[in-house]
Amino acid sequence: MESPIRVFFVEDHPATVNGIRRTLEQSTQTRFEWAGDASNASDALHQISAFPPDIVLLDLGLPAQNHQSGLELLQRLRTFCPQVPVVIFSASASLATAADCIAKGAVGYLCKTISADRIVHFLVQAHREPKLKFVYIDDPEEQASPAAEVFSPLEMWITRGVLEEKSNDELTRHLLSNYHLFRDEFSRSLLQQLDEFNENPTNDALYRDLLDDAKNFIINRLAKNIYPKAKAGNRVGLILYALKWNFFPDFTYQRPSVATPTKPRPDAAPKVRLMIVEDHKATLAGLKADLNESGHIEVVATAENGLEAERYIFEHPNSLDVVLTDYKMPVMDGLELIKKIKLRHPHLKIVMLSVDNAVKVALHALGGGAVQYLVKDSSIEEIERAVVQSVKQSTSLSHIALENGALLSPDDLAVLSGVLNGESAAQIAHKRKEAPVQVEASIRRLKEIFGAKSLEGLAIAAYFALLKSRR
Repeated sequence: MESPIRVFFVEDHPATVNGIRRTLEQSTQTRFEWAGDASNASDALHQISAFPPDIVLLDLGLPAQNHQSGLELLQRLRTFCPQVPVVIFSASASLATAADCIAKGAVGYLCKTISADRIVHFLVQAHREPKLKFVYIDDPEEQASPAAEVFSPLEMWITRGVLEEKSNDELTRHLLSNYHLFRDEFSRSLLQQLDEFNENPTNDALYRDLLDDAKNFIINRLAKNIYPKAKAGNRVGLILYALKWNFFPDFTYQRPSVATPTKPRPDAAPKVRLMIVEDHKATLAGLKADLNESGHIEVVATAENGLEAERYIFEHPNSLDVVLTDYKMPVMDGLELIKKIKLRHPHLKIVMLSVDNAVKVALHALGGGAVQYLVKDSSIEEIERAVVQSVKQSTSLSHIALENGALLSPDDLAVLSGVLNGESAAQIAHKRKEAPVQVEASIRRLKEIFGAKSLEGLAIAAYFALLKSRR
């Protein structure tokens, strides 16, 4: 008989603890054993370190005792008990929070609206296949699709394959080699064919039929399940979704090695006169202090939204060299501010700094006249370098310089934006009033610039090059 799965629960609400314990004890599908529970991070770490369970179910909203939150406990568990898989159990339906937890080592994220049978299902999955990540959320902002977003183990496996640029044929062959991991997700007809082939593995006709049906199964799973959950229309959209929410923290992208730009000497040129536009006061204060201390930059003005910035620039048109602006702000956002500046003050250079790592936002910013786009987890040295270098960059419908020295023209950006929106060459050509052959030539050029062999590879390369992500 299979050993019971020992579960330790970290949760400060006794009613929730009792409910989960009853759920596991009453499970008829799998045997569970209650390994213990704790209401704070300190007690949990002590008990789990002394007697490691098979799984830890962890609430994020723990009371702040000794300055240890649920997320901090997750990180400590990954350090001291790396062999124990941790599943987050949270009231938050934020996909960003889920992605952060997965990135920090959790094997899964369950929103507390989940049903009892699904809890059992995912705990079993975490125990059997801890390398396969899963996310279950119930997003109240998704009015058109109130159902929880669930990526099953097979769907996560297919998504990883797409991210690695595997063709449908390659995915099919790999799936059949690992079918034992996903039998419970196969269709009845595919299972029947598998059983028939296993009884007669030398029958080539059976194998060809099995390959065809397994490939159609993957294509249908992508179209009917995976793409809708990722709000994507094709492989490119799925790749961008998986990258944005960091589905696979171990995924790495090797960029071409480039020489580190030499920092200008303090006395080599006048300080860059900078305006910072940021609605978070703490971030604004930190940026101002750090950049002023760099020796190369003087922060001469700040604003908390685009409208304030526009008014200042109108009143002091020659007092600035560069504007460093956030994307999401009240009253007037960063993209609108870029339009206003480029219309009336084309000499000003603009760098956008945003928490949003969506490549489409980057393309809009760069296409609108910004010379660089950085995500907010960039180091202060990277931000300083971007501001200083921006003074030397052209901003008249700018060519965007990549780290490999290549330049992206406004036309390149427009075509790339269409590709990342899932548009075909014909659709892009119609929108741009060009011949499809011209757009196809632009796509080939973009592939050469980014060193990509496919549209999927182009999407991945563009994501990392344009967003300056450090993986």
